[in-house]
Amino acid sequence: TNLKLKEAVPQFLTKLGSSNDLDGVEGKLEVEIPRKELEEFNGSFIPKEGEGKRFRLEAANLLLRGTALKNTQWVHGVVVYCGAQTKIRLNAKSESDSNITEKRSQIMTKVTRLLYSMMLLQVSFCLLGAIFSAVWFQGRKNAWYLQLGGHPAREAVLRFFSWFIVLAQFV
Repeated sequence: TNLKLKEAVPQFLTKLGSSNDLDGVEGKLEVEIPRKELEEFNGSFIPKEGEGKRFRLEAANLLLRGTALKNTQWVHGVVVYCGAQTKIRLNAKSESDSNITEKRSQIMTKVTRLLYSMMLLQVSFCLLGAIFSAVWFQGRKNAWYLQLGGHPAREAVLRFFSWFIVLAQFV
């Protein structure tokens, strides 16, 4: 099963009488640098008043992001890793061919591929529209009301982006 026992440091619990005694707890938390191994964690808590006393912390004392608590109603804790340096985020990156890429779901990969295909199709429609409109305007050079006096490259770019605006709702 995926149910893993997580518990507080027993020596620390016996030192505290109840959860109300946590208000006065002060000290220093020393933990290892963030690593992607989820099952490994080492650290220690050094109480301010406990001269030389250290409470060892390990993976059984660490709740990772997204952990669902069972068989308990509450928990007291301290945030150890946050942001992009969390163990979950570091583990979400896999190494392949020395490129670091994030893991993606199949649906995300498919949607990305479809989006690129639709963008390519839209650009090809814009190119076709620009070419066909240039051919159509070529036979109407004497039509003064079309205002066709510009540079051909400028006109091609304007036609391309005109079609891009017309087809913007396509994607």
